[in-house]
Amino acid sequence: MKFISKPEGDKQTAKSVINSLLDDSLVEKDFESELPSIKPLLHEKVVAEILGCSVKKIQKDRWLGVGISFVKIGHLVRYRQEDIAAYIDEAVRQSTSDPGPVAA
Repeated sequence: MKFISKPEGDKQTAKSVINSLLDDSLVEKDFESELPSIKPLLHEKVVAEILGCSVKKIQKDRWLGVGISFVKIGHLVRYRQEDIAAYIDEAVRQSTSDPGPVAA
């Protein structure tokens, strides 16, 4: 493994450090374009604010297995932005009597 000493007064970016550690043949010229764009996960308080409901409703829906899909990392519960958007899209109705899509 190759170690890099940082010269005084010279700032190294993470990209330059990674590129210097890896074999040049393995590194694409545009390293950052190869990384997936990951949107931040949202806390249930933020989701409740977006939907205009209480955190308790979000928690109850999760416990009942209805509502928005969620991500569990250890003991943390978070929501993906695309799942919130999908949940909202599924709730669109043309009238108050519209039951929405019928499951086949």
